[in-house]
Amino acid sequence: MIKILKILAWFLCLLAFTVGALGSSIIVTFALSFIGAVLLLHYTIKFFKKIPQKLKVAGLYVYNKIRGEYRSIIFLTIFVVSLVMNIVLITWYMETKGDCLSSVNTLILNIAGAFLALLLTYLLLRPNFEVAPIIARSLNNHICIVVKNESLFAKLYSIKFELAYCGTTEANDDEYLNNIALDSNSQVTLLTNQLGHKPIDRFNRYFIFKSVNGFYKQWAQLKWRISATNTISNIVDVRDKYIYYDAIQWGEYVGDKFYNVQELYPYSERQRVSKIIEFNETISKVLRPCAKKRNSTDAIYQSALNMLDTFIKDYSKEFPNIREVRPVADDLILHIQKLKNLLNQNEVLRPIYKERRNKLLQNIDKEFECISTHMENSLERKSLTIKI
Repeated sequence: MIKILKILAWFLCLLAFTVGALGSSIIVTFALSFIGAVLLLHYTIKFFKKIPQKLKVAGLYVYNKIRGEYRSIIFLTIFVVSLVMNIVLITWYMETKGDCLSSVNTLILNIAGAFLALLLTYLLLRPNFEVAPIIARSLNNHICIVVKNESLFAKLYSIKFELAYCGTTEANDDEYLNNIALDSNSQVTLLTNQLGHKPIDRFNRYFIFKSVNGFYKQWAQLKWRISATNTISNIVDVRDKYIYYDAIQWGEYVGDKFYNVQELYPYSERQRVSKIIEFNETISKVLRPCAKKRNSTDAIYQSALNMLDTFIKDYSKEFPNIREVRPVADDLILHIQKLKNLLNQNEVLRPIYKERRNKLLQNIDKEFECISTHMENSLERKSLTIKI
C-alpha cells in the first residue's frame, strides 16, 4: 500500500510540473518550488539516518512521525496541493490575460492558510496515544503492555489492542499470525485526557492489557495493532508495529511505569528471582503448539521433565510453600509426558490430535501458572509508590 502511495505521489508531482510548464514562467517556478520542497524533505530524512545518535535525540519525535506512518501522507498531500494550486493559477491566468501577480499572491496565501488550518485541525483532533515500548513479563509468566492517552484535552474511546506472534513463510515471505489472547477488558471504553484534574482521571489516562495464557517465544517477532477514536472529532486511528523479543523484559507495571525485577525485589531476593526465571524459561517452551515432531521439540520436553523430576527436592528449601502444590507438579509432569508421546506417535498431527494437544496445553498452562505464582508469592517485595 505504501509503495502504491509513493508511485501515485510521484505521478502527481510530475503531472503538476507538466501542467505548470504548459502555463507560464510563474507557474513553472511555482511548481518547481513545490517539487524542490518535496525533494528537500526527502533528502532531509535520509540525512537524519546518517547523523550521530546524539543529534537524533533532539528531533526524534518529529523524525519518527515523518519517517513512519505519516511520510507518504505528507508527500501525497503536498503533491495534491501542488496540482490543485497549479490548475487554479492557470485558470486564473487564462481568464485575466493580464498582470494578476497581486491577485495570484492573495490566492496563494488563502490556499496556504486553508491548508495549514486543515493540517492543524487534524493534528489537534486526531487520536493521540502511545504504546509503551517495553512489554512486561511477570514472574508468573504473563505479559502486559501499557497504552496511554497523550492528548491534552480529548478523550479516547473504542480502544482495541491486538497482540500476536508473527512469522513469515519460507516460500514467499507471506505473513502469518498466532494471536495472543488478552483479558476480557482488552476492549477499553474510555481513556481520559491529560488535562483531567480529578485524581481518578489521572489514573484513567492509561490502560494495561494483560495476556490470558502463559507467554512463550514463537517465530521471530511479535506484532501489535491498536485502534482508537477521538471523542470530539470521531477520527479513528489504527497503528501497527513489529516488536522483537528484546522488548520483553522481566518485571511489572506499577501504574504506567515499568519496574524490572531488580527494582521490584531487594538484593537478598535476587537468587530466588533467578530461580523462578530459570523455571519459567524452561517450562514455557513447552507451551509452544507443535504440529509435527522435531528433534528440538523432543529436547525441550525432556529438559522440562528433567527439571520437574527433582523440582520439589531442588526448590522446596528456597520456596517452602511449593510443597502445597506437589499434586499440581505431578499433573504437570504427566501432561508434558502425554504431549511428548502424542508427537512421538504422530509425525504430523491430524485435527483430532490437535484438539488433544490443545487440551493438554491448556492444562499445562494452568498448572505452570499455579506453581510459578506460589513461588512468586513467597518473595518479599520493595515498597513502591505510584507517581502521579
